[in-house]
Amino acid sequence: MAHTNDDLLSIGRFAQTTGLSLKALRLYAAIGLLTPFSTDLFTGYRYYGAEQARSAQLIRLMREMEMPLGEIRRVLAADPVEAERLINAHEQAYAERLAQVRQTGRSLIQIMRPKENGMSLPVEARELMPQQVVSIEGHVLVSELDDFIVRSLRRLESFVADQGGRVTGAPLGLYHGPINHEDDGPIEVCLPAEGSFRATGAIRIRELSGGSGAVVVARGEYASFPKILEAYDAGFDWITRHGYQCLEAPREVWLGNPESQGPFEIIWRYE
Repeated sequence: MAHTNDDLLSIGRFAQTTGLSLKALRLYAAIGLLTPFSTDLFTGYRYYGAEQARSAQLIRLMREMEMPLGEIRRVLAADPVEAERLINAHEQAYAERLAQVRQTGRSLIQIMRPKENGMSLPVEARELMPQQVVSIEGHVLVSELDDFIVRSLRRLESFVADQGGRVTGAPLGLYHGPINHEDDGPIEVCLPAEGSFRATGAIRIRELSGGSGAVVVARGEYASFPKILEAYDAGFDWITRHGYQCLEAPREVWLGNPESQGPFEIIWRYE
């Protein structure tokens, strides 16, 4: 669009019109997110066209959503359908982070005020029997965990049925590493089953060892991340307090639907 000098807005007027600060406008110009329509070669003054106000408004609103600049660039370049998808995805991820922050905050307060936190999770010492399982291992973040577990269990159930086996117990997960918003495990999804199986693709057949186990039941709020970490801590603390040693990664037995509020059993093998 052609402009005369009278049509253009100085950076100061443009900032007032759009609600963006001078600092923000200079940053967006430097990274190519919102470049001035023209810059005076002698004075360095920056001028914007009135039609750029819409882009500026969109950027301001997305920044109010705490959207990173890289995501904002993708939204501005996308068609309307894709832009809406990107915005919805950011909103969902933000809501998940906020829920985690709230839950972690409550946990911190409980830890900092131990006298007010009279609730402790009971630990049961149990003798575990060896157990054959079929399993799939994968690296996932906590936001992808439920979907990975559900897809893996469907695949394992089909595998057992196709090879004439029989499911013999509740499914479980072995966490070989931490899973949160930054760490991706891995997790091993296991399905107890009996039969003579032939491993295919990513599916393994192996036996979980028996022996002594410290068992904590997680239900209600304790069956959701990050509150479930307290159930893991209760079993681990019980083992160390009694002078024992953990033998392997803990087991998370999904007595209820893995996507529901449990109940789950957290099992630490020890000696």
